[in-house]
Amino acid sequence: MPIAYKNQLYDLGDKFSVNITQAHIYRGIRSNKMVSFHAKKTDQRIKKDKIIQSDLFGYSYKEQELLDNGREMILNAMLSFYSFDYLSDDISPINYVKSYCHQIRCFFNTGIRYAKDAKNRPYPYDGKLPSLFSGKEIGQHVLSDSYKQFYKDNKNSDSAVEKLTKDVITLLSFEEFFIYLDSLALNLEDEKLKLFLYSQTQDHNWYEKYLDEFFETYPGHTKIIKKFIIAAIYDSDLKFTVFKKEAASTCLDLTKNQLKITWYIDQEFIFSNSDYERKEAVEVLFDDGLLMADLGTFNKKSIPKVIDPFLIWDGELDFHVASEEEVRKVCDAWRKGRLGKITIKREKKYISLDWEFPESFKPYNLQVIRNLCRSTFNNVIEYEYLDDYSNDDEIFQMIINAHGD
Repeated sequence: MPIAYKNQLYDLGDKFSVNITQAHIYRGIRSNKMVSFHAKKTDQRIKKDKIIQSDLFGYSYKEQELLDNGREMILNAMLSFYSFDYLSDDISPINYVKSYCHQIRCFFNTGIRYAKDAKNRPYPYDGKLPSLFSGKEIGQHVLSDSYKQFYKDNKNSDSAVEKLTKDVITLLSFEEFFIYLDSLALNLEDEKLKLFLYSQTQDHNWYEKYLDEFFETYPGHTKIIKKFIIAAIYDSDLKFTVFKKEAASTCLDLTKNQLKITWYIDQEFIFSNSDYERKEAVEVLFDDGLLMADLGTFNKKSIPKVIDPFLIWDGELDFHVASEEEVRKVCDAWRKGRLGKITIKREKKYISLDWEFPESFKPYNLQVIRNLCRSTFNNVIEYEYLDDYSNDDEIFQMIINAHGD
């Protein structure tokens, strides 16, 4: 399935600019692989480049030496970019990687990706043609679903999963990697290698060629990328179960109040190794008890003393408010079992909470609980390296309230 990129111009330094014009990516599941990127150059510039390359080969470098150096730099840049390793003291790949990691999770969860602006930031579609300063929301639900189905049908095939991985990162990380590579090239002291590197990236299939070599050269690193994409697909199914049982009013019935939530989310949290990420979001919900806001509320006449009235708005628990001290008291009471016995179980692909809630707690009906949990869980699975955190971000605020800055 061809995916057309509209006109997007990236000015990448004084010596190189690329116009990605109607660049069709035929890396769909059942398509031939082809990535075509056209360099925007005048006839005069093309002639100048030929002279530069000729001078390079005849001056101080042999062609093979330049090829080897350029190849090594591109592969090292890929290694740095796809493994979060710093290749330069001045340029970190983290901001670029944050963007594509979040895009992958958003893509599989919503079927949407975003065009980028000149600073590599996604912008919602504003109804205008894409330019350096605006972006476009691109709905690709069919493609996203086809990728997910392809994985489910071929998850036992290493070659098929590798092909899927290449397809996904080509679609969702090429722009970030290209800008990162250019930033590295601009800092090169060797002007001749810099110009030669630029000439190499004008080849219409340079990225695909080096990506294939990268996968062959660094299988340990590419295995992690595969696992990250597989986890994003798995989490996007948003599977969870809710069980509720309330004690009978008769003393002859020894049934205990019980709420059990099982959420099928990958527990490795690959690439979620920074503060305010998915791992912490899951911890504050389950281990610190803030999920109880989606499960019900306390009877006004018998609210536990540890829960400050300030945390109850319109009869509902609210742990997003800026009250770190009061929220942490609740978290501490939860962990110590003072709000009812809790049992948390983690396996590789799920986490479960079994809570014997107190008589003062009044659970919502099952449908309300499911709806509220679905909304919260949906936000968490996309919580991958968001660029801007604010007090309007409920997950971020819960993490800050429970764990601090």
